[in-house]
Amino acid sequence: MSAHPAATAAVAGRVVGSSPLRIFGLPSGERLHRQLARAGAGAGAAAEAVARIVLLRADWVFDDALVRGLVKSGDDVALAADNGECVALVVPVSRADEASRVLLERRAPPGLRVVDATDVADGYNKTLRKREVPYLMPLDAAGLPAIERRIFSAVYKGVTDLVTIYFWPAPALVVTRYCARVGITPNQV
Repeated sequence: MSAHPAATAAVAGRVVGSSPLRIFGLPSGERLHRQLARAGAGAGAAAEAVARIVLLRADWVFDDALVRGLVKSGDDVALAADNGECVALVVPVSRADEASRVLLERRAPPGLRVVDATDVADGYNKTLRKREVPYLMPLDAAGLPAIERRIFSAVYKGVTDLVTIYFWPAPALVVTRYCARVGITPNQV
């Protein structure tokens, strides 16, 4: 994506809408707030320094790479899912309230460039040193097990032998779900 002069100014983030569903025990809104903060669009910047805002719908699950890409975009963009729904926006902070209302209607405000996930992020995870297609999934109760599997596989470093290739991921996912639901953090494990 092209660099915009405003790209050097602070970027804020906002979760639009809500979802009663929890991913690994974490409410969707809280998960998105944490993703925005990791990407540099969290709290902490002085309000007058914020030029742009990233708006994410709470009823969708975003790969970290997508959130980072939106925060760094610097452009006025609307992220469209494969089904054509508008699921995220990057707009000047002065348009945040209007854009939030329009985003809840699943459409993009006029004048924004519509992009898809591949335009926003390449899926490279520097920490894990691996590349994966970034995911963008609707958050619904029927799809929650598949969503958790996809998120788990995205953060799983990968293979070292036959056991870790074929047998370890399934039981590790079950244990991860249990630990998340009872409040055991990764550092406690």
